[in-house]
Amino acid sequence: MLVEFGARAMKHRSRQARAPADKVEGLIRPHPEERSKSASRRRGRPTLRDVARSQVYAGYACCGASSAQGRERRSSSLRKDYYDSLEIDNPDLRERDLFGRLPNLIALALSGAGWARQLNGIDPNSVTSREALGQIPVLHAEDWPALRGEYPPFGGFVVPQRRRTRRLLMSPGPVFHPDVDGTDVGGAARALFAAGMRAGDVGLNCFSYHLSPFGFLMDSGAHALGCTVIAAGSDDAVTVADVMQKLAPSAFVGPADFLKRLLDVSDSPSEMSIKHALIANSPLTPALRRGFASAGIDVQECLTHPDIGIIAYESDARDGMIVNEGLIVEIVRPGSGEPVADGEVGEIVVTAFNPDYPMIRLATGQLSAVMRGRSPCGRTNMRIKGVLGPAPA
Repeated sequence: MLVEFGARAMKHRSRQARAPADKVEGLIRPHPEERSKSASRRRGRPTLRDVARSQVYAGYACCGASSAQGRERRSSSLRKDYYDSLEIDNPDLRERDLFGRLPNLIALALSGAGWARQLNGIDPNSVTSREALGQIPVLHAEDWPALRGEYPPFGGFVVPQRRRTRRLLMSPGPVFHPDVDGTDVGGAARALFAAGMRAGDVGLNCFSYHLSPFGFLMDSGAHALGCTVIAAGSDDAVTVADVMQKLAPSAFVGPADFLKRLLDVSDSPSEMSIKHALIANSPLTPALRRGFASAGIDVQECLTHPDIGIIAYESDARDGMIVNEGLIVEIVRPGSGEPVADGEVGEIVVTAFNPDYPMIRLATGQLSAVMRGRSPCGRTNMRIKGVLGPAPA
């Protein structure tokens, strides 16, 4: 439950909304508001941001890949089929937990000047259900350049503790993303596990490490699983195929079209060491899936976003995609932000409980639909139909 969020908090939020953002907010020098908070901490008085952050971190750690809490939740009986017991939790309890933590996430986000502008007038304590969440304005990913342009690189939408931002990454726009110190921050380990990767495996990571967040996203998840990563990128298929032949990785992570190129340049595609693959960011057509299967590669797909990480992933049931733990996913009517009925096609909107880079109702620009019922694999989280196309502008 959110602590001490009354008139004092509303005054704090108003003050934060008026504060200008530093040019390199949270990276080189602290935001002016952050300096006053640091002084409060030195005097031993926790700020509202401190309280909210501690609550968000506590819940976030339970969904983390290799946090102490996460490891404790993994029993030997689960390791064969499920990453941890969260995947087979009671759906009602999962929903109650997420919405119980949501007020603290919103309170923490409000400590960033960008979120204070976006969420102006929102009382965190009032947002404890899907209906209440649906009243918050949707944040459209295509608006990032304009929203952040006045105060680059993040526009007040990142609220990390000092010295936790270790890399600046970029996606087209340009839009900059923080890579924050932590283990499996984007939740990739769960998707990699579902795709068949296990501790001790050697994985070939063919997502780009050059400015792009996706190479580091998958790298962090694989390390959390206890895998060794070949940081290959996807520039030169011939060179990567040569490395693959010499090092014999058992798993591939990357775009479907690059795995196809590796098969095309390989001397003996049917003798490739790759047995498992997690695909994202390029179309995995039925023809490509059949071609990979004929080469002995078991392929599964996941849905990613540079501001979120892994949104949803396939399991071996291949019956839709399972929403990642620690996210609230809505399917909404494009343009309005109004949630649609289960089974109806709409835009994917995500709320992510990242304590350093919170996301509240981020519209991804992609269409999908909720699938009724549970996955045949036994995982109990919401399922969506994968990506059904781009959302209309």
